[in-house]
Amino acid sequence: MQAVPNRDLAAVLIELEATTGQRFNAETFDNRLRIQKSVYLLGALGHPIGEAYPFNDYFHGPYSPPLAQDYYELQAAGAFRPGAYSRTGAVPAPMLRAVGEAVCKGNDFLEALATLHSLASSNPGKSPNDLFSHASLLKPQLRGRFEEAWTFLTENGFVAGPT
Repeated sequence: MQAVPNRDLAAVLIELEATTGQRFNAETFDNRLRIQKSVYLLGALGHPIGEAYPFNDYFHGPYSPPLAQDYYELQAAGAFRPGAYSRTGAVPAPMLRAVGEAVCKGNDFLEALATLHSLASSNPGKSPNDLFSHASLLKPQLRGRFEEAWTFLTENGFVAGPT
């Protein structure tokens, strides 16, 4: 087998897959969206793997081209074959719990969560209702998920809660 291009990213993705039961390889669009949003959320919580990638606005929420390049390289290297590479402890338990719970709520929730977090980060001081309105203009199909996403963000330390 080839050397794993980014062992830290592989470890994180494999641990997320083991924890959530969801796929974290680059084979499908849904899997790639799951990777992008999960790594973004890990960065929002201060995990080094998430902080290592720059994210910009994209149709489906925050997106990192360098992250995409890395997971495609991992896929080509066979890093996602059973037993190819694994490491537990790549993600601290509180981060793993929060991101894992978000993943289990589905890709629409992940997209709503990451989009809302990105908007809140780039618009400090905006009220949740202003953020929901803005997010609803960008993603009307996710309109019904933003209040739940905001509650999740505040309860899990992604953003400051009400004071």
